[in-house]
Amino acid sequence: MLTTLFKGLEDDSMQTATSDLKGYQRKYLRALAHRIKPLVLIGQKGLTDLVTAACEDALDRHELIKIKFIEGKGKSDKKLVLEGLQTTTGAHFVGMIGHTVIFFRQNSDPAKQKIALPLRPSNADEDDAV
Repeated sequence: MLTTLFKGLEDDSMQTATSDLKGYQRKYLRALAHRIKPLVLIGQKGLTDLVTAACEDALDRHELIKIKFIEGKGKSDKKLVLEGLQTTTGAHFVGMIGHTVIFFRQNSDPAKQKIALPLRPSNADEDDAV
């Protein structure tokens, strides 16, 4: 799945960053992100303190954000910026389509959480229902 999202840019660090979200949860988040506009734009300077602060603020307010690369960066440059954002913000990589990236970080305050991730029942629960 990550191979189709990154088209050959998979890396151990990217896989561990997405391992906390299951595939069906990423699919759900991508569907929610379809209707939102990019909140953070990354230009030719790449990952700066201002970009990181804007991502932190957007994640605190919205939990699910889109980030758009407005300069034609190469795949390796985008990968470095994404890894830096994941490290500094603690957000989960959801997906990437073209020059737009989707990140998710659930709010630590349960009262401010806007998105509830879907959960699948375990096999033990299904056996009890039969």
